[in-house]
Amino acid sequence: MVAVEELSVKKKVKMNTEIKNKIIELAKKYENDDFVIKDPVSFLHQYNTQADAEIAAFIAASLSYGRRDQILKHAKLIFDQCGTNKGELTKWVREGKFLPLFPDNSKSFYRIFTNSQMRKFFLRLQLILNKEESMGEYFKKLYHENQKQDKNVELFKLVKNEFPEMAPLIPKTDDSACKRINMFLRWMVRENSPVDSGYWNWYPKERLLMPMDVHVIREATKLGLLPKTSSGKLLGATLKTCRILTEQMKLIWPEDPLKGDFALFGLGVDEANKI
Repeated sequence: MVAVEELSVKKKVKMNTEIKNKIIELAKKYENDDFVIKDPVSFLHQYNTQADAEIAAFIAASLSYGRRDQILKHAKLIFDQCGTNKGELTKWVREGKFLPLFPDNSKSFYRIFTNSQMRKFFLRLQLILNKEESMGEYFKKLYHENQKQDKNVELFKLVKNEFPEMAPLIPKTDDSACKRINMFLRWMVRENSPVDSGYWNWYPKERLLMPMDVHVIREATKLGLLPKTSSGKLLGATLKTCRILTEQMKLIWPEDPLKGDFALFGLGVDEANKI
C-alpha cells in the first residue's frame, strides 16, 4: 500500500534523464509572457508600485479557486472599484473603502467565498497595512523576527497564521498544502522571470513550496514523480505531498524548484483543454 505517510520527503527518488529533460523543456515552454495573459498573476502586473502589486497579487491568489476565467472575472470586480494609479489600491484597502462591496451577510461573492468572509479577509489586510507601509514590509519584519527563534521558519506558515479563522479563503488545517498562499509566494519571491516579480527576494526561493492543484498532481503522477494510492487514485493535495513534489523539483533545480510549477501546471492546463 502506498500512502502519503509512508513517503519520505528526504528520500531522493532517482529521476531518469528523459523525464528530467522533458520537465526542463516544459518549464521553458510555459514560463513566458503569454502565461501571464490568462492567469490571475496578470493583476500583479497591472500596478506600477510594489505595494499595490503585492496587495493585488494576494487578493487574486486568494480567489484562485475553480476556473481561471471565473477567477479573473471576480477579481476584476474588486479591482474595478479603484484605479491603477500609484497608491490607489493600497489607499482603497487602508481606508476601508471595500466595505460597501462586501456586506456582512452570507450571500456568495464567488463560489464558496461569502461576502462576510471577504469582508473579514479585507479587514485583516487593512490591519496589516495600517501597521506597515506595505504588505511586503510587514511580512519581511515578521519573518526576520521569527528567524531569531527558528532559522528554518517557513514564510507560508507566517502568512497563513496572520489570517486565522478565515477558511476557506485561507486554509485552516495544518496539513493543507496551502496552494494559493504558495502560488502567491512564487509570484513574490522568484526573480528574473517574465511571470514572477522578485519583490520579496529577501526570502530564499529554494525554500518555496510547490503550489498543488489537480493539474500539477495529475501530471506529476503521470511522469512518475508522485505515486498513486493503493486504489489507483491521485494523492491528495496535502502538505506532505507538497513537500515530496518540491523535493523532486529540487533534483532538477536545487536553488529554484518552483520552475517546475510552470512545467506541470502548464502541461496540465493544455491537456485539460484537449478534452
